[in-house]
Amino acid sequence: MSESSYRRILCLSLFAAMAACAASQDKTDPGAELDAGIGQDAVDTVADTPVEPVLTADQVLSPGPFHSGFIKLDLVDATRPTSANGDYPGADSRTLSTVIWFPTNDTPTDPSGWVENATPVTDGGPWPLVVYNHGFMSNNHENDDLAALLATRGYLVAAALFPLTNTLAPGNPNAADVINQPGDVSFVIDQLLARSSDPGDTLHDMIDPDRIGLMGVSLGALTSLVTAFHDDYRDPRVKMVAGAAAPGCYLADGFFDNADLPVMLVHGTMDEIVTYAENGPPTYEAAHPPKFLVTMEGGTHTALAGLALGMTSQFPNPDQMGCTAMEGNESVSAETLAVMSEDFGGKDHDSAMSQCPAPCAEADDFPPAMKAEREIRIVYLAFVSFTEAYLGGDQRYLRYLADGLDPPNDDVTVLMDMGQ
Repeated sequence: MSESSYRRILCLSLFAAMAACAASQDKTDPGAELDAGIGQDAVDTVADTPVEPVLTADQVLSPGPFHSGFIKLDLVDATRPTSANGDYPGADSRTLSTVIWFPTNDTPTDPSGWVENATPVTDGGPWPLVVYNHGFMSNNHENDDLAALLATRGYLVAAALFPLTNTLAPGNPNAADVINQPGDVSFVIDQLLARSSDPGDTLHDMIDPDRIGLMGVSLGALTSLVTAFHDDYRDPRVKMVAGAAAPGCYLADGFFDNADLPVMLVHGTMDEIVTYAENGPPTYEAAHPPKFLVTMEGGTHTALAGLALGMTSQFPNPDQMGCTAMEGNESVSAETLAVMSEDFGGKDHDSAMSQCPAPCAEADDFPPAMKAEREIRIVYLAFVSFTEAYLGGDQRYLRYLADGLDPPNDDVTVLMDMGQ
């Protein structure tokens, strides 16, 4: 297939360059302060005390007691504009098409096992809320399977389509609009909490405002981190953050000093788009406990979108597809990203230019990498375990993480620092 053909059929994220075609348990209060996370003593207790049953990978990824229901909402923020972009003149507001996943007892009739416009389960709630943030040139369906799985376990998951970084953004996807996405995330949280407080709304009494977490991939991971920690954009309602392939190289020194929150980072060593050496371990080192770094030996970047698994699984190294698709997008050039970094209060322009490689800048060849299916499985294992531990309050999942994601896993390393 020609390069021009790839450009026509592939929808990929930025930093994530994720292939994504334009679409389509009861959690009672754990009775603990979640702001500071679960401490080292809890991990020691879990490690020293037999836990029955011992969790396996299959158990971590098994559905909970509910089915997955969802609704679609267009959330319009009339207080903030959408910037002009290319031939797009902009708008006076920001529209966020959002999918809300939740537990339901309605019987699925669709082969997916999901129920659109389902009746939410309120018995056992209110439930924790997870806001999922998609990557650049991707969309809010990029990891529907993960959102649906969490819904069966008693979580609400909100996935919004960002106006100018999604696959079909007017005027072409523009990574610089990431500066506006933390505001989008906070707006989504505002709207959902308001609906949860409204007796006449479908989501009435569904959300626990004290258990809100963020997760995302690549540019979505950066959005999550900025929303949780940035001194100008931080949303204090956020209690945990999980990010895969986060471009942490662009974060300023002292970035994590603004809040004490649990952080989960997942990164592949063969990532050609957000390189591991400059973004994975340095971001983990900069974060404060409790913190986790799951390293996937041979993991890439483009494989992180579950929606595109049918395409990424066909490539010995999915980043070959990702890097091809990103060619010609000026918003991911080294210069543009350095300007973006300085604009949102990250590394200054010169430091970003010298320290943070642009996507695919070091990609000379594409040797065989971790299978895309394997990579998605590891990310889901890490994200589900982290969420169950810190929003669900289930210490068995800390033990599972401490054991290295169901060892033996020669291709996975888990670093964790729980503090004192």
